[in-house]
Amino acid sequence: MVTELSYQGVRCVLEHLGASRRIHITARSPVLQKFEKSIPFRVSYLHLNSRFSSVKNVRIEVDYDNVGFKNNGEEVCKRKIPRKRKHQQEFGYPIKTMYKYFLGGRSCILVNRLEIFERVQNMDLSDNLKIQVNQLDTDCHEFSQYLPFIDSKSFPFKKLRTAINGPEDFDHPVCSIHLTALFIPNLPRFSIPIDGNAKIIIYGVEVSDRSEDRFELLVKVVSNDVSN
Repeated sequence: MVTELSYQGVRCVLEHLGASRRIHITARSPVLQKFEKSIPFRVSYLHLNSRFSSVKNVRIEVDYDNVGFKNNGEEVCKRKIPRKRKHQQEFGYPIKTMYKYFLGGRSCILVNRLEIFERVQNMDLSDNLKIQVNQLDTDCHEFSQYLPFIDSKSFPFKKLRTAINGPEDFDHPVCSIHLTALFIPNLPRFSIPIDGNAKIIIYGVEVSDRSEDRFELLVKVVSNDVSN
């Protein structure tokens, strides 16, 4: 005998459903859409960009006229973006609408790994967006510009891959001693002068072994005396 799920039962199922499947099901149910965003949204992998967004294995790409969906790299469908109204004719309308639909209005967003390879001013993210993150990867961009929409409960990050402007960045709460790994792209990122005769250079390197890939921070003292 089949018994319908209670309201609380539906909420529990949706909360622990895979992110891409949850989006797929909710998009087809006006009833679920009424309360789905009040349920914590759990995502193992989220990538934010000014041209596309990836939620686990699903990638949503937008341009001025179209929005396309890919699953594991294969195109699933493509839709024409309506441009009849004035606000729909704005250049940033597609990406802004996409982020509002998937992330806007959610009470809680829990992301294991968040990637952002774009300057924050290039993305039309909601001012009240808050994401709780375990691992943050900002590639060659400084992490500080993304902190306004990252929940303070995320600090310290379990893993951080980012660019560093100077030694003061290591004193930030996100760079606690509990941090698993800190990586600095574009080596060397910065140096610290010492007595005019030497300098400390900070390097970030990626190390691979049999068990896992990890990042290591290297500190070297280099003499400024060319005769040495």
